Amino acid sequence: MASTNHALFIVSAVGLVVLTAVSCPTLSAEHPLSQLSSLDMLVEEATEEPALFSVAPLALPKIRRVSTHPTDLTEKKKVVRNVIHHPRLRTQVKSVVSKPLVSDDMNQVALMKHSLENGREEMQKMQQSLRSMSEKLSQANSHNAELQEKLNQSQLTQTTLEEKTAAMIKDNENNNHNVAVQLTKYEHAEQQFNQDKTQDAKTIASLEQQITQLSEYQSAGRASQTALQEKLKASTARVAEVEALLSKVQQQLDEKSQQLNAQKTASTLSPSPHSEAEIRDYALGAYWAQEMMGMMKQKAQSGYHIGQQQVLSGAADMFNNKLKLPYQQLASVLKKLYAESDSNNQGRAQSSDTEKNYLSAFRKYPGVKHAKLGFDYLIIEPGEGKISKRDTASIVVRESLPDGEVISDMLSQGTVLTLQFAKFPPLFQGSLALLGNGGEIRIVVPPELAYGEKGRPPKVSPNETMVYDIKVVNIQKG
Repeated sequence: MASTNHALFIVSAVGLVVLTAVSCPTLSAEHPLSQLSSLDMLVEEATEEPALFSVAPLALPKIRRVSTHPTDLTEKKKVVRNVIHHPRLRTQVKSVVSKPLVSDDMNQVALMKHSLENGREEMQKMQQSLRSMSEKLSQANSHNAELQEKLNQSQLTQTTLEEKTAAMIKDNENNNHNVAVQLTKYEHAEQQFNQDKTQDAKTIASLEQQITQLSEYQSAGRASQTALQEKLKASTARVAEVEALLSKVQQQLDEKSQQLNAQKTASTLSPSPHSEAEIRDYALGAYWAQEMMGMMKQKAQSGYHIGQQQVLSGAADMFNNKLKLPYQQLASVLKKLYAESDSNNQGRAQSSDTEKNYLSAFRKYPGVKHAKLGFDYLIIEPGEGKISKRDTASIVVRESLPDGEVISDMLSQGTVLTLQFAKFPPLFQGSLALLGNGGEIRIVVPPELAYGEKGRPPKVSPNETMVYDIKVVNIQKG
């Protein structure tokens, strides 16, 4: 019984592997190892749970213990072959197989068969569980692959987002730089605007001051214009009277021409003074003649043209008590002459006040300067370039009085003055030297640099301040 037990295999609860021969009542002696050789097949059908073969004690050292979780089927077969081909074990197995089984052995075989059936069921369950786990593992691997794919896609998306984020950060830095540059430009523009605004305020204040001065000047000009209009009316009436008087005088001159010629001949034939009395009388005549000449010059400066021949004729007729006209008529003419002279003197006084007011207002005007030659000037337009001494300049000149009366205007007349620079009067040379082509200047000239004490009758009185507006229309380089 003990030898039989030593020949049996005891397997674990999760999967027992036994010889198929034990399920039979007897085994054929002709084939003693046929069932043992089928251990290879049984081992292949066994689960992966560990199995322990119980053999004779002497055979235990020869059997290598199977690992806890053998995974290699070849390793399992090798263990079984070691048992089958062990000499002593084979002998014991043969002896056991050759003996008839007793009742106890049959019971034991039945139990073992039952255990085997249970083991097979457990094995099937475990195989089914293994298949289920394999399916789950396959599904898990598939899910893991999907997750890995999603992870890869997520990493790719993250890389793309990182690149886009880096690009956005760079763009943001560039935008910040551009904003800083634009902000700096805006600050500079605002600063320039404030400066321009301040300058404009100063300019506006200056212009308002100029407008006030111009208004004052216009008021003074209007007053002077009114006085000049009254003066013009009086002068017109005087001219009409003078023309009528000249007509009568011309007739009288024609009648007395022979008498005058005779008087001139007599005067020429007068003897030279010798005595003290003759010299005295001659000196008085010369003195009175000098006085007459001074009076004639004074009247000429006031705009009257005095004929020396008529003056001498009147003096001779007065001496000879042979006046050609009634004394009352002569007295009336002289009275009117003196009245006009007084009016002219008052006009000159008013003109002098007008000149002073004009000069005062002009010198306060922004940009007005005083030249070394003695005149004041304002450059209205500087022009392009400068005029040299060898150049030829074409200019137009407007000549006027401080009260606004225009003496001559070349622009309205359509005339142009063209001269070489050196041939212009010094006054104009000093003005043109400040201009270029297309330049324009206004100069206010004192009497001593203009027409002086003689004036330019009848339009320009003696000691009159003149105003010249000069514009350069062309320059020919020399």
